[in-house]
Amino acid sequence: GLSGALGTGDTRNENTPKTIIDQGVTAISCGESWSACITTSGELWTWGKGQDGRLGHGDTSDQYLPQRVDLSHLPHAPGGQRIVSISAGHCHAGAITEDGTLLVWGRGYGGQLGDGKKQASWRPLPLPLPHSLRATAVACGASHTVVVAEGGRVFSFGRGKEGQLGDG
Repeated sequence: GLSGALGTGDTRNENTPKTIIDQGVTAISCGESWSACITTSGELWTWGKGQDGRLGHGDTSDQYLPQRVDLSHLPHAPGGQRIVSISAGHCHAGAITEDGTLLVWGRGYGGQLGDGKKQASWRPLPLPLPHSLRATAVACGASHTVVVAEGGRVFSFGRGKEGQLGDG
């Protein structure tokens, strides 16, 4: 697939299923020409098109094989933060750690990273939610992000030109 989106080690299209990860995977999400998954040990792996840092490896390189995302730069990560949820958007991503921390990275020009900077982040960064709430679910669209927090509160941010933020 284009830019290594299939994770098979090259850019060829495949017409039949190919094994790309042979360890337990608990969740997977696909963006535009890239993918992300979570393993049973809570590791985050990404592959495909690296533009805008969407793979979270600290650069914009394409990855033709699945690569583990290094989260050692995060607070509370000496032994590593376990990831429990992932959403791959068009060119950005959101993930949730086992303690409810929301992580965001990739293209941020439309405000979809929620940090107010409107620029890309090449590594996953924590995004505090209002009132120190913990995240329970995240969904990333083309240029927006929606998060469910404890208690069922929903937050949205990013480009809302077509009403996708639901904020009127």
